[in-house]
Amino acid sequence: NISILYDESNNNDLKNEEFKLKLIDSINQKININIFKKFKNIFINEFVEDNKEDYNPLNKNIIKYLCYHLNDYDDKVRLACSISIGRISKPEGEYAIKEIIKVINMEKNISVLSAMVWALGKILNPSNIELIPILLKYIQSDIWKVRRASLFALSKFGSIAAEEAIPILTKLLIESPINKTIISEVIIKMGNLGENKLLEILEKNNKNDKLVSSITKSFSYLNLNSNNIDNIIQLLCQKLYYNTSSNIRKNCLYSLRKLSNRLKKYNPNLNLSENNKYIYLTEKNIIPLFYEKLKDKEFKIQ
Repeated sequence: NISILYDESNNNDLKNEEFKLKLIDSINQKININIFKKFKNIFINEFVEDNKEDYNPLNKNIIKYLCYHLNDYDDKVRLACSISIGRISKPEGEYAIKEIIKVINMEKNISVLSAMVWALGKILNPSNIELIPILLKYIQSDIWKVRRASLFALSKFGSIAAEEAIPILTKLLIESPINKTIISEVIIKMGNLGENKLLEILEKNNKNDKLVSSITKSFSYLNLNSNNIDNIIQLLCQKLYYNTSSNIRKNCLYSLRKLSNRLKKYNPNLNLSENNKYIYLTEKNIIPLFYEKLKDKEFKIQ
């Protein structure tokens, strides 16, 4: 309970005022505990002064307090503020976008910087196109923690960022020694341009096991309305029978299962004919395929 933050012997005014504790407790999961300890008097006063039935404790003043301390001298405070803003998320957190942009280029602490980029990813809207150049800068960072946070944020723009981002992401995908799957997933979320680029990379690098494995797994995020869905499903099925590694076969099965589940979840009453592009994702066709792969010699496939 959030009330453990108080020394009740020195806070008699709070003892029997349950409405205050109720308001405070309602944000316990969203405001980082370290921030609350440091600024508890500000938060308490904020709630008490605005005691209304329809009062939302996550109003702009709370966000303002967190934003103000994004340039605090203490790394831990800046980190806690960034995480708290990210957890608050939208719509309240959108106020913080401009405030984070003001300080992000000055941030030297890697953990704080990655938390700020992650927070941007949580609170941005695709209309915030001014963030794209900032994120493109950070996806090229040598620090993986920063790069990963920026990849997460960039993926929220989808096809809006595709033209600028795909050349950089393609270079990273081919050259990066780690976490190629995450990079592939960002590319696939960028719509038609991203899908075409991954298919092109596969064609040119079909003997690179790690790269092929990462891309086949990222196809689980394929847009079900994509014009490439037929080609990609066919490719996934083919690689189950080619002389491919167990990792590739495993990821092909993973993507086919995920796509099939999404089809069933979001289109439960879809009228399927033999010529329908989704026919190969139905349970009627997927289950026999998986049953057959039970005979695979690799235990991880079984």
